[in-house]
Parts: sequence; structure tokens; C-alpha cells
Amino acid sequence: MATIYVDLDGTIVDVADRYWELHSHLARELGGPAISRESYWSLKRAGGGISDLWPSSPEAATARYQSRWLALVESPRFLALDHLIAGAMDALLILRKTHRIALAAMRRNRQALLGQLEVIRVLPLLDCVLSGSSADMPKHELIMQDPRWQPENAIIVGDTEVDIAAGRFLGIRSVAVLSGVRERENLLRASPDFLVDSLASVPAIVAPSMSASRD
Repeated sequence: MATIYVDLDGTIVDVADRYWELHSHLARELGGPAISRESYWSLKRAGGGISDLWPSSPEAATARYQSRWLALVESPRFLALDHLIAGAMDALLILRKTHRIALAAMRRNRQALLGQLEVIRVLPLLDCVLSGSSADMPKHELIMQDPRWQPENAIIVGDTEVDIAAGRFLGIRSVAVLSGVRERENLLRASPDFLVDSLASVPAIVAPSMSASRD
């Protein structure tokens, strides 16, 4: 059976509130310059990092920001701010009728990940949950940890250039979604096989030739 590797943040769950609230928390904690939510997301969607958000801050402050971000971004306090993207649940229900669904989440805290998936009721829809062990683990290595990894007819769905690059490295088709943290132009430059608004559009573009009925 063909497998669809689905990203989590920005693909299944909306992380906008979590990222903004955590950034605001760190700005207060570290004394960083104030920035509006609109400006924050404009820079993030364009691919900017902390050096773009705080261009005049010393290097030590931005390094501290990165360290604190990693320490808090998967904490229960901030994960509670996530919510399902419209249509994501329905899309998973449709896709799992003909495909094996593997979550490929670049999360380091597996226990927190599984807890969140239970809370949002997505866990029962997944055949496999893959999670990273470090912040810099390549996405393609994560996918290849799947015990049933087979490139034939596999497809990856995600909201960043990282997901598209992983598909290219693995030789599988990629679907980029606009529901996450990147602008259309950034995703187009990465050359995905498909570019759609959200996961809700994926069932319509999965060709019947890629499908096999579940037992």
C-alpha cells in the first residue's frame, strides 16, 4: 500500500498562535525589540529568522532566543495554543481509505507529540508516527526511519521547503500546502510537484494509480 507522509505543524495543525505567543514571551524575557504580529508573520513567511526579526540585537541575544525557543516550543503551555486546520481531519479520513498515513513530524519531544495527537483526535487516523530526535535532523532521514519505508508511489505533504527537498532527495512526489509558515513564492521556488491551499485539497490530486485499497 502506498504511503502518504504528512507533516504536522502548518499542515495538520495551525501553529500561528503558538509561534506568536512564544515569540512575544521571549521578547519580554530577553528584552528584544517589539514587533507587531503582522510584521512577525510577514518575516516568517518570507523565510526570515531571529536575525531578521531583531536585526540590531547582539549575537548572544539571538543565540539565547534560539536556545529558549527550542526549550519551550514543545511545552504543554504553548502546544495548547495549536488547533486543527480546517478540512485536515476530513482529508485524513478520506486519504486513509486508500493509503497508509505516516506522520512525519520534526518534533523532539515524542511524549508531548503523542499527547497532542490524542487531544486533537488525530492519532487514531495514523498508521505510523515518526518524530525527530534533534532540531537539525534532515526530514528525509526521519522518513527513512519508517519500518515500512518504500519509495514506490509514496508522497510527502508539508508546508515548507524542507518537505519539498526531502521529497526530491527520496525520489518521491511532494505536495506543498499554503496553510503553514511559508509564502507561495518561497514554495514555488523549491519546485514542489503540487502546490495547494491546504491538506483538504490533497485527496483530489492523489491519482488512482497511486492508490491501493486497505484490507
